[in-house]
Amino acid sequence: MSTQHTKGPWIAVDRDTGDGVCQVIPASAGLRICTVTNSAHDADNARLIAAAPELLEACRSLLALCEGGTGDALQRMDAARAAIEKATQ
Repeated sequence: MSTQHTKGPWIAVDRDTGDGVCQVIPASAGLRICTVTNSAHDADNARLIAAAPELLEACRSLLALCEGGTGDALQRMDAARAAIEKATQ
């Protein structure tokens, strides 16, 4: 599987202008991935979007483990927990 999206990690940024606009940007550069607006859940949605690269990688890693791949199950579970926490905190 090839990755066709901007490499993570991404972060959610609240512009703190009171207009409810949040942006998702790569952690390594300020180029906007997306802008989340006009929702009562802007910040929550932005955090979920920002966690997408980690969630994808955690799911791929756990799937490989379940399919008989090698690796440390506890490390993979920790990565999955961290991605879920990023999406929900």
